[in-house]
Amino acid sequence: MILTIFGFIYYAVRSYLETDAMTKAPYVAKQYIQDNKKLSNSEIEEVMSNYIKLNKIGIPMTNFQLAVSVIAKIIIYCIIAIIFH
Repeated sequence: MILTIFGFIYYAVRSYLETDAMTKAPYVAKQYIQDNKKLSNSEIEEVMSNYIKLNKIGIPMTNFQLAVSVIAKIIIYCIIAIIFH
């Protein structure tokens, strides 16, 4: 039971941090690219539009991966507890 509660807390915090980082990444990257003047304006806009596409897939996939990780740890613990009980 405690493992489940800690797993849920871990998922909630980690999911929030990952989502926050991924949603802020395009703005930080755009500022960095503009400051270094490595790309033209059209190339910057293309990169930013691809960030949006990537985040539409990446954020749910990251959250799913985190959830699966927590659930797998709980299942493995339960199996070990059943075996050694």
